[in-house]
Amino acid sequence: MLDLETTGFSPTRDEIVEIAALKVDTTSDTHQRYLCLVRTNFPIPPHAVAVHGITDEMLRAEGLPHEEAIRDLHEFIGDMRIVCHNARFDIGFLRESFAKYGLDFQNPFSCTMQMTRRAFPSLPSYKLEDIVRFAGWDASGAHRALTDCLNTARVYMNSVGILAALE
Repeated sequence: MLDLETTGFSPTRDEIVEIAALKVDTTSDTHQRYLCLVRTNFPIPPHAVAVHGITDEMLRAEGLPHEEAIRDLHEFIGDMRIVCHNARFDIGFLRESFAKYGLDFQNPFSCTMQMTRRAFPSLPSYKLEDIVRFAGWDASGAHRALTDCLNTARVYMNSVGILAALE
């Protein structure tokens, strides 16, 4: 599972501010994780801070340099399948960041937003936070990378079960 928090929507103009990745062990509640804040080259726009709550002060105090964070993530995920909610967004940032440092990106990936659309076609919204609420789960902490990774794992497991029954 992977989630990125960013300064905006463009992988070529905006920057990653937080990374979370989980290697989910379906037989236990113990998962390997990679989690870090990432320093940016320019101040985080107020509209982005309003979404995820990550501030420039947090990045200065705890953030890793972009290259270090991306190389560590690349090593952590290896060639494993990546699961994201709205994978097009996260994978776009990953491809751009990996290419910047000459890192290969051939990982297969799945999108829980697309899976949920097939499994639950009548939901009024497919935003991760809304799906979590529709499922009756706790939606606090949304738009922080680790919480979103954990919620993506829950959505993935539920969608896989429904889709398997449909096929």
